[in-house]
Amino acid sequence: MKKVGAKLYLSIIFILLLALITSFLPLQIKVSAVTSLKLTGAGTINNPYLIEDFADLQNLSEYVYTGGNTSGKYFELTNDIDMKNQTFIPIGTIKSGTTYYFKGNFNGNGYTIKNLNIVNNSTYAQGDLGLFGYLEGTVENLSIDGGSVYLSNTDKSAGGIVGSTYKNAKVQYCYNFSTKVYTPTNNYSYTLGGIVGYSASADSTISCCYNQATIDNNGLGTVRAGGIVGYGQGTIDQCFNMGTITSGTTNTTTSFAGGITGENGTISNCYNKGKVTAQASSNVITDSKNYAKESVDDNDPLYSGLGYMNSGLTDNRYYSVYVEDYIDNSYNKGSICNAYAGGISGKNNSSLNCCLNLGDISGGYKETKYTVHYLIGATSMQASYYYADYYQTCIEEIVRYVNPISNGGSYTNCYSNKNLDSYDNDLYNCNYKIIAQSIKITPKDAIVNNDFDWMYAARNNKFTLFDCQAWSFHTPNRNNHPVVTKTKSYSNENSCNFQQDVDTYFYCTSLGGERVRDYGMRDCKISISNPDIKDYRYINIDFLYNRTDIVFEDKSAPRPETDFAKIELFNGGGNQSVPVPYDRNQNYDGNKLSVSLINNFAIKPTYPTILSSTTSLPPNFKTSIWAVSALIN
Repeated sequence: MKKVGAKLYLSIIFILLLALITSFLPLQIKVSAVTSLKLTGAGTINNPYLIEDFADLQNLSEYVYTGGNTSGKYFELTNDIDMKNQTFIPIGTIKSGTTYYFKGNFNGNGYTIKNLNIVNNSTYAQGDLGLFGYLEGTVENLSIDGGSVYLSNTDKSAGGIVGSTYKNAKVQYCYNFSTKVYTPTNNYSYTLGGIVGYSASADSTISCCYNQATIDNNGLGTVRAGGIVGYGQGTIDQCFNMGTITSGTTNTTTSFAGGITGENGTISNCYNKGKVTAQASSNVITDSKNYAKESVDDNDPLYSGLGYMNSGLTDNRYYSVYVEDYIDNSYNKGSICNAYAGGISGKNNSSLNCCLNLGDISGGYKETKYTVHYLIGATSMQASYYYADYYQTCIEEIVRYVNPISNGGSYTNCYSNKNLDSYDNDLYNCNYKIIAQSIKITPKDAIVNNDFDWMYAARNNKFTLFDCQAWSFHTPNRNNHPVVTKTKSYSNENSCNFQQDVDTYFYCTSLGGERVRDYGMRDCKISISNPDIKDYRYINIDFLYNRTDIVFEDKSAPRPETDFAKIELFNGGGNQSVPVPYDRNQNYDGNKLSVSLINNFAIKPTYPTILSSTTSLPPNFKTSIWAVSALIN
């Protein structure tokens, strides 16, 4: 009996364990099973699956995120569907770390899906958002109207129709009437588009689509917003935007906003009528270039050929040049605002052809000031004062990263109704200001770290203006060396070159025994050019001159203002001798002091042609596209 009882006991235990194990099998099969398509049709091109109501859309969504294969299958919408703001999981999403793509063909048949409510969901919608989340197939002939797509997951994309496209995906004849696409304000990086959030493949195409909805990207990282596509690597053709596009806040790191794309994309036959705004915070630039040059060499070409009162007494001739860049008069190496706004594309590295912008655009700007300091003069032998002509050449560039077409990229046959931002500010301007002063610096003001730094004293305003009416000896015609300021401005021009004539006399004679001499420079020119070279600005400053040296003047000599060719030399000594005419006009045409500053953060924009009529279409524009009537009206 004991053996029988033991066997019975073991049998019962085995049966219970088997029952327990098998009880888990249906659960495992249920979790991994692909949801069946409960749709009318066979999924072929001639007998497609029919989407008739909201339940059918949910069924398709669940079929995709449970691993169902849509490749080669066809789906068609049979009527308008009102989602009534019920939460919807995108068709193609990320679930539990796995990305599921819609790879089929979806034909909206011209119908509209209304009142979407698409938000991030921790389990079933972890990725890019849109009616379709991840697309490797085709979506066409479809409209959305009402509701919203709200993206709050980090570093993701969202679009009204599609979150992101891959491989040979196509989106065509799709329209967003009023479905808002937006984000919260947080530290994430987002990419938003009225139709497609992110076009991840160069082989994808978005064509014949338009957006009228608000696209509002409030992320604080690197953010993008486009009327059609947020970020494009593919082709965008025959699309237009009439919605309001906003990217970034004043605390955002970098933002891109465009009527068609926020950033990049090969774009053709597109236009924008919507308002486009990009905002970002200002960042400190750390790659500024400072250039300093100085010489005390008597044989330097700048000072060759001087005439002296006494050949045995030579002054310490000196010049120094210093370049610095700053903003708002504070030496913080400049500031830059990385906010790019474009009527067609905020920033683009591809081509744009036959595009038109009629919308207002505004964005961040970069303001940079370069101040080039020149000291050209000499120190006196006994008192060791430093006498010089001091020049401050200030170059101020303001580049708003706003362009009627695009910041960057190559574009042809592109037009706009104006080359101003929404506040009627010039998109680019460059101002030059040259201040000339004759100064006197005392040694005590020039001592820096136990050495003389005359430029330091000048740059810090430790000098006095020098009055040249000293005793009976004077500069030609008692020139008082007044402070001279000359300016020039350029706005929205493709070239920014400036040449300024300058007349200067170094310093005056005196009876103090210093043997400080009169000599000057005539026909001086400061030539400044700002050519664009690839992706950086090269600023070149040349100081060109002809030389005239003056020792003493014969008061009885003629005094024409421009006649310095004949200067009478007074030989000095115990008895005044007869003045002897002596030609001291020394022409050293071609001598120059050159300063170059390379700066890789200022890029002067190029601009489209301005249309005389706001309803005109660019030449070669495909006037047969369905959207042209909206442009005219």
